[in-house]
Amino acid sequence: MLQEKINPSNAKPFAATRRCCSCPAWLLWTTGLVLIALILIIAGVYLNNGPQPPSFRLTILKITQFNITTTFQDCSTDLSSKLHITINVHNPNKDTVFFYDKINFTVYSDGVFVGNRSFPSFYQENRTSIDLQTSISNTIKDLDPDAVDSLKTNVYKKCYLPLKIWLRTDVNVTMGTGKTSMYRIKILCYDRIRAADLDHACDGCTSPSAWELPKLSAPNCKIMSMLFFIFK
Repeated sequence: MLQEKINPSNAKPFAATRRCCSCPAWLLWTTGLVLIALILIIAGVYLNNGPQPPSFRLTILKITQFNITTTFQDCSTDLSSKLHITINVHNPNKDTVFFYDKINFTVYSDGVFVGNRSFPSFYQENRTSIDLQTSISNTIKDLDPDAVDSLKTNVYKKCYLPLKIWLRTDVNVTMGTGKTSMYRIKILCYDRIRAADLDHACDGCTSPSAWELPKLSAPNCKIMSMLFFIFK
């Protein structure tokens, strides 16, 4: 039988080729895993040591007037209201200072605009709490009929007021020696306000002359802004 002679110089080094091809892939995987681990470590250090957002709590809400008046001549309905609001702002950080620009308060009840007011700008040092006190007095003319029905049902029959309080402001965050730019933030406070114990006029015909937040209730307000998503 004829035997084919194989010249060793013409043989293809299959094993060596596989090993060489696998080296770049293995190197890329290792480099990628190391980079991911570094990113996770850096993110963890930032979250553990970065600033925390301020907290907002609605501590006092007194309504001394909330009258719905209908004029029979033209069938128009007006809303007259007076509100006294106190919101506590707390800075939990030990090395971060917040500067708030003018804060705008806007109040709605069942989607009906009740009134607005602004609070002047201020600095808040680290680990401090500040009470923002403001009063809103306003008269809304010629309410929408659907809004009137909803308000009357809540005030005269259910004896509660569903309120939404929006706060809007610009804030500057200073951490250590660094400083951020101004960011616009929105804060939402929501709670159902019931008639005060001192007034039992809610009988289906007349409106209570005074409303207030229950003394043991201080609902937290929610920050509605992408700015504070980077905080812990």
